[in-house]
Amino acid sequence: MKMNIKIISILSLLAAAACSSSSSLSSEEARSLALQIVPGTLESIEATVDGALPVWAARVRVPNGALLQVELDRDYGSLFLVEDEAGPFTYELAPAVAGQLSFGEAKTKALAAKDGAIVAWNLKLKSPAYRHEFYVRDSAQQLWEIKLASTTGEIQSVEAKAAID
Repeated sequence: MKMNIKIISILSLLAAAACSSSSSLSSEEARSLALQIVPGTLESIEATVDGALPVWAARVRVPNGALLQVELDRDYGSLFLVEDEAGPFTYELAPAVAGQLSFGEAKTKALAAKDGAIVAWNLKLKSPAYRHEFYVRDSAQQLWEIKLASTTGEIQSVEAKAAID
C-alpha cells in the first residue's frame, strides 16, 4: 500500500509540474520530485543539458552512502534518468514510474542474466519507454552491459563491454 501511495504521489507531482502555469519545472519542484523518486539527502541540483534535453540534475545521497543522480525534464517535469555509477548497490528504490519494476526487481533479473558484481546502473527514458541498464563485472573481470525492459524485466540485450558507456 505504501508503494502505491508513493507512486500516486510521484505521478501527482509529475502531473502538477507538467500542468503548472509556467512552462517549466521550477528548482523547488525539481527538488521535491527528485526526493520523491530517490529518498535521501539532496546534495546538489543544477540546470543542465543532457544531449539536447534541458534537465534538472539532482544528486541525492541515500542512507547506505550511495550517490544517485536524478534528471528531470525542465520543460515538462518528466523523469529522464536515475543512475548510480559507484554504489554500493545495497539500497532499494520503489518504481520511479507506475507499472515499472523496482530497482531490486530489476537488479535480480539483471544478475540472473549475468552473474557478477554490479558496477553501475541506470533507468533512462528511451522513447517511448524506460529501460534499465546494468553494468556487471563477472569473476573473470569481464564487463557486461545488460539492458532490460523496465515494465516486464524482459532482457533486451547482454553485451560484453570494454568500459561503461
